[in-house]
Amino acid sequence: MSVSPTSTIVLGASGSSDAQLSREQQTFNTLVGQIGQRREVLLAWERVVPDFQQAFSGQLLPLREAADALSRRLILALDAQFDNAALSSADRRTVSSLVASLAGERGDLSDDEALKTAFNRHSASDYDEDAAEEVATMKAELEELLGQSLGRDEDFRSTGELLRHARRLWTNQQAQEAARKEARAERRAERAKAKKPAASLQRREALQAELNQSLREIYRKLASALHPDREQDPELKLRKTAMLQAVNQAYDKQDLLHLLEVQIELQQLDRNGLNDLGDDRLRHYNKLLREQLEELEQEVTQAEGQFANGYGIRPLQRLTPETALALLRQEIARQAGINSAIEFDLAQLGNIKLFKQWLKEKKRRMKDAGRERWELDAGSAY
Repeated sequence: MSVSPTSTIVLGASGSSDAQLSREQQTFNTLVGQIGQRREVLLAWERVVPDFQQAFSGQLLPLREAADALSRRLILALDAQFDNAALSSADRRTVSSLVASLAGERGDLSDDEALKTAFNRHSASDYDEDAAEEVATMKAELEELLGQSLGRDEDFRSTGELLRHARRLWTNQQAQEAARKEARAERRAERAKAKKPAASLQRREALQAELNQSLREIYRKLASALHPDREQDPELKLRKTAMLQAVNQAYDKQDLLHLLEVQIELQQLDRNGLNDLGDDRLRHYNKLLREQLEELEQEVTQAEGQFANGYGIRPLQRLTPETALALLRQEIARQAGINSAIEFDLAQLGNIKLFKQWLKEKKRRMKDAGRERWELDAGSAY
């Protein structure tokens, strides 16, 4: 979606002191400022998207794919070295620990028979049996949570498949519940409408009619001024055509602020004209501006969610347009470092002396990591 930059519309009063503004004028200025802030955030997201997508697709994704291939090569190379006569029993135990750990970290091995065989050879369990048990356990928990059956255990080869299936059911369940809530709300509204005194209903209908009429009056003035058939200059005709398209979109969305901005640009309205708007008219305008602000806030949330979920970026702090590229660059550098480390590990397997030294270092690191986990678990008990 393309959005306009921050609006410069501000209501003033004689003496230019906020204390002299009416309550509705102050509310108008506050809403315009908040809408402008949300617009700036959306514009910032729009500006960052092309560079982010290019770096993500051109740099990070290839690095992740390379890391996956390198990791697979390392696991299979370690498995092949297990039978090397030059290795001691302790070395083989370290190799087995590494293969089981690295293969297990990859998650779903159901479609990779070579890795599954390596995992089964070096772990104390069978991958397919473990996966089936995990699926059964998770399935029982999800069925209790969702309140419905997810099918047979054997229908799912992995917890990933199960989660995707459960997510689809949950989404459908939420959509059905939302539809039921909407239907109940409509029925309540109809009952309340029937119970409302005729005078109250007439006032609300009159208010909505006045609101629609205000927008319609602004739109008609703009449409008349921007009609491209009334313009002879080719360049101005193209510009008016584009402006009229934007005005049509703004009118359809009840984007009052954009319509007012175009009125000022076309000199159909000046600052004094805005300041002379009565509180009754401003009250109508403020209602529209509140609705527009809510819509913009939803769009900002969706933009943030697209990056957090769509690109798999999980920062500790809130993701913003200003931090998105920096976080991506950090992730690219981190992934490049991981790939270099795996390439270094693979290089050690080509020389038995270097390989044994490498195993010794890996064994020491595994002991240190185990000690740290034990100290952490022990500390949490106090």
